[in-house]
Amino acid sequence: MRITIVVPSEEFLTAAGMRIRYARIMADQADPDVRIAVRPIGDLLGAAEPDGDVFVFAKVYDARAAVLAHRLKRLGRIIGQDLFDDYFSQAGDPRLARFRAAMADLGAATDFAVCSTPAMARVAAQCLPGVPVTVVGDPVDRFEPLRVADIAARKLRRAQAERRLSVVWFGMGDNPYFPVGLHDLVAFAGELGRLRRAGFAVDLEILTNPRAMTREALGQLRGLPVDWQLAAWSEAGEAAALEQADVAFIPVGGQGFSIAKSLNRAISALAGGCQLLAPGYPLYPRSRRFSLPAPED
Repeated sequence: MRITIVVPSEEFLTAAGMRIRYARIMADQADPDVRIAVRPIGDLLGAAEPDGDVFVFAKVYDARAAVLAHRLKRLGRIIGQDLFDDYFSQAGDPRLARFRAAMADLGAATDFAVCSTPAMARVAAQCLPGVPVTVVGDPVDRFEPLRVADIAARKLRRAQAERRLSVVWFGMGDNPYFPVGLHDLVAFAGELGRLRRAGFAVDLEILTNPRAMTREALGQLRGLPVDWQLAAWSEAGEAAALEQADVAFIPVGGQGFSIAKSLNRAISALAGGCQLLAPGYPLYPRSRRFSLPAPED
């Protein structure tokens, strides 16, 4: 079976979705009878007969998706959608109409849909009635239980002895449609203040995309109740920060976009030997036994 993941552009090949989802799936795929490829939609539109048995569209929210999908359908191919973020359930927001329209246009040719969370599966079931939806979680890059246990124990001993916590917040700091990222960090910053009142010195490292580092965002960060430093996110920087941090601070807002997100950030933090402090919507209940208890005021 030849599976082709259809993506919007060459730029997507370096995006987080490619790194976290498809690169890991492709690296772990060992069945010799299955071949997975990722192709920008522009390459496929120009092909006389695109190579593949199954075509899964990911983040292609324009007319090209429907054109290609209906053409592939006539050629007898199987069509799927991989739904990342919830840009679809907010029916009252006209800014997101193009996403809903693109899904509807593609829906008539869609045989199945996949997504990474049960919350997103519920959205897909509403938007694509009659289309089978399967939850396929983001793969874990690597996990060494004994190493993680050793790191976590070392961090705990150090924090207890020094009464100092190294905290990291990492991820996309902004979104063009929703107040998330640095907005959530600031909104839930009182939890960091509670750590201080519990008798810990707190050092916060913030890793995010440069676009989010606006004058307004920096002004809001100045009000944080702990010492902090800000740096541009990179894969290597995230790994180094999680290696050093005692706690990953991952607050979650309650809007539809936020509650449909995957567990990837929490899993990455746990794999780095960090405890979690995740106030707000309970997106990470399965990780609760690894989470930092709420500090007493």
